[in-house]
Amino acid sequence: MKKNLTFGEWKIEVDIDLTQKYYRSFSVVDKDSQCYRNYYEFCKNMTEAEKSFFQAFAIDPLLCNVMTVGMTKEKHFPSSGHYCFAGRYSGRPEEIEMTVEELVEKNYIDDSPDSRVYIDRFQLTFMDADSLFATIPEGIPEGFLCVGFFIEEMPWLLNEKPEQKLYYQPKPWQFVRKVKERINHNKRSRKLEEVIKNEVAKLLDRNNIEYAEISKSAVKKYMEDWFEAIVPKAQQKEARKHCFSNRKYSCYLWHTFSYLYVPCIEGEDAKIKFDNTVREKAVLLLNSQKIGYILDNPKDITASDLDEFNDVIFTEEGFSWTYVHTHEQQCGPYFYFVEGG
Repeated sequence: MKKNLTFGEWKIEVDIDLTQKYYRSFSVVDKDSQCYRNYYEFCKNMTEAEKSFFQAFAIDPLLCNVMTVGMTKEKHFPSSGHYCFAGRYSGRPEEIEMTVEELVEKNYIDDSPDSRVYIDRFQLTFMDADSLFATIPEGIPEGFLCVGFFIEEMPWLLNEKPEQKLYYQPKPWQFVRKVKERINHNKRSRKLEEVIKNEVAKLLDRNNIEYAEISKSAVKKYMEDWFEAIVPKAQQKEARKHCFSNRKYSCYLWHTFSYLYVPCIEGEDAKIKFDNTVREKAVLLLNSQKIGYILDNPKDITASDLDEFNDVIFTEEGFSWTYVHTHEQQCGPYFYFVEGG
């Protein structure tokens, strides 16, 4: 059965039977994609005009591979796709291609006639292989034409966050601001580190303790070795998420104790145990700043001396014991030791 349709200057002869046969065997490439599922929900509430357009061509609107540029700042999800139908054009608007020179003369405004068809929310573009700027998908049968659609203000209809977002090129001033923020942050961090180092030096000098500062890479190595030595193998994968920082969260080694991965003494008992522990050689680590020292004969340092520091780890070189003072009042202090060590 043949059917003649007219949309503005477009005059189209559609073969209804062949089109229906095509859609009976059509399969969507990725029905699980967010873009398709969102479009599927959109199609459930088409306007009468939109439904009539697809019915006229015998097109099933749900049988389409859909693409998107991602969620916009305006919370739209612009989507596009193509439909095929059997038929031929018996009349069509003249297509005028503007040269680059002509665009320059017109200040890059393309004022050539718009051959698109607008049906409520759909912008529709009829095309064949000879059309200017045709974007026809591969594999359409011989004797079939293509109509592309674009929905600029597609709503987001799924009860989940969109995986794709439209990328907006940052403006130059945004780059400059980011760089300045990073420089200022680094300056503040270095100042804080110097203050903490001075306070540690005062404490160690006051107690006549010989010490040597270690590099940040060595501090990280000590932290890794401490974690590997203390946390049971079976729990290390889970514990690592709470003990080592990532781009989103700041984490602390003492969560080995707060999350009960490792048994320990807590509170005032931890302080007493630390003060009564024989100490010949130890390592002092400041978790957040990655500052560390190797200490010789630090026997005179008390738990109270360490109260002025946050997230400090005081440990025997072989990790047979560890004392931790945290920045949380409800957490710690903690003292861990190896039984019989």
